[in-house]
Amino acid sequence: MKNNLFDSNKDNLNYLKEVELSALDNLYNKVRQLINKLSTTKEENSSLLNTNRELTIKINDLKLQLTKLNSSLVLKEKEISEIKSLLLQNNSSSNYYSQDKEVIKSRIKELISRIDVHLDSYEGRGDYDE
Repeated sequence: MKNNLFDSNKDNLNYLKEVELSALDNLYNKVRQLINKLSTTKEENSSLLNTNRELTIKINDLKLQLTKLNSSLVLKEKEISEIKSLLLQNNSSSNYYSQDKEVIKSRIKELISRIDVHLDSYEGRGDYDE
């Protein structure tokens, strides 16, 4: 009877060892799967971070381009407004334009006469060669 009890305990111990080894093997496999998932998740996270950085740079570049375009648009609108204003002024006061024209003509005539006077004075002195 002692042998039977001993054999029975030995069988139970062997069975428990097998169950324990099986449980440890199962646990080891699950840990390995979790490590693989963690590694894959880290790689995906790194890839997403890189993509996010690249997209952020592109967004900043596009914002800068938009700001430049908006500034250019404001300048163009200002220029158009100034041109419209000049057109309105010219249309409303075409007399003013002709007065400016006469002032410019008289100024040119004055400059030409001053040049002539200077040339005459040089001719009188004989300072330049003909």
